[in-house]
Order: sequence, then C-alpha cells, then structure tokens
Amino acid sequence: GIGWIRDGEASLRDLALPVARANDLCYLPCFTGITDSVCETIVKELERDGNVDRAWDFSKEAEVFYEYAKKYGVDIDVYDLVNEPHNRCWPKLLGGGWWGGDWIKVFVPWGRQVTQAIQRGDHQAMVLWEDVDQLMWYPQFYERGAFDSIAVISPHPYNLHQETPYP
Repeated sequence: GIGWIRDGEASLRDLALPVARANDLCYLPCFTGITDSVCETIVKELERDGNVDRAWDFSKEAEVFYEYAKKYGVDIDVYDLVNEPHNRCWPKLLGGGWWGGDWIKVFVPWGRQVTQAIQRGDHQAMVLWEDVDQLMWYPQFYERGAFDSIAVISPHPYNLHQETPYP
C-alpha cells in the first residue's frame, strides 16, 4: 500500500504533514516553493558583479529551512532539497540546462548551505538531492564539493534508455 506522502510546496505552514500524520504515512517534504527567494538573490548578485563562480552566501535563505526542520523534524526522516532543479531559476539565470552546466556552480553552494541548515534544525536529517535517470548531475555535484551533503540521490526516470534521451 501507500507508505509516503511527498509535497513539493513544503513551507513553514505545512499542510501535507497533518495529512501524513492522520493516515500514519511517512512524509517527504520537497522545498520547491521556498526556493523562489533564491532566484531573487541570484538576480541581485548578478546585477552587482556578474561573477557566478565564487562563494555565494545563501545563509539568509537557508534560515527558512532551519526553521522548518526545527519545527517539523520530529516527524521527518528525509527532506527533498528541490524538485527538478533544472526547471527552476538556476539554468535560466546562470546557463546550462538538462545536462547540467554553469547553474550547478551556484546550485551546489546553495544546496550545501540548505543541507547544513536543515541538519542544524534536525540533527538526524537526511537530505535528498534530485538528479535525472542517468545520474548526470551527481558527478558535477561531486566535483563542486557536494559529496558530504548528499545523503540520498533521487533519479527522475523521464526516459528509460540512453537511446531516447529527454529533451
């Protein structure tokens, strides 16, 4: 039967967690909605100096994740960093896309800071980083230093064979 609920709009006013509790289900929050503030930070930083390959400070945005984990961590084992990062603002603002690229240079520092914030709020937390079916981004994440932040990789199987890649 069904054992999990996954919600892509997890927020400090989480509405899916009570449903999971009421139905004795595990809950996997996904922070797609919360990441919108990251786009605003990226735009401001690009306007300021345009340098995308440096240490970006997302500590202000990460505090929301800390508060979430502190508030709800007792009910959560795994947190999904963000759904389909290649469809969010990173590639649009920084370059790259489905196959990875420059967006990963900023995504990894953001992901590391968010992971650390979640783990400060919930010391037992595991953070899931999404990838696609061929684990194309994981080597790029690893090269950029994310190896100590990733507890779980979730490949999204949009296609089953390399002969028919998406898009």
